[in-house]
Amino acid sequence: MDMFRGKGYAAAVVAGWAMAVRKLECVPLYSTLWGNLTSQSVARKSALSLYGVNFTVT
Repeated sequence: MDMFRGKGYAAAVVAGWAMAVRKLECVPLYSTLWGNLTSQSVARKSALSLYGVNFTVT
C-alpha cells in the first residue's frame, strides 16, 4: 500500500517498540538484510544502531 509509504509510520512504530523494550531493561535488536536500505533507514530514524553483519556460506 503505497499510500502509507514515506509518512514515517514505520519509524514511529519501531521507535515505540524499542522504547518499550528498553523499559524492560533489554536491548532492542532490529534485523534487516544488508541490501534493504529502506529498513536500515527505519532503524536509523528509530535511534537503533548497526551492531553486526550476517555472514553466509553457501
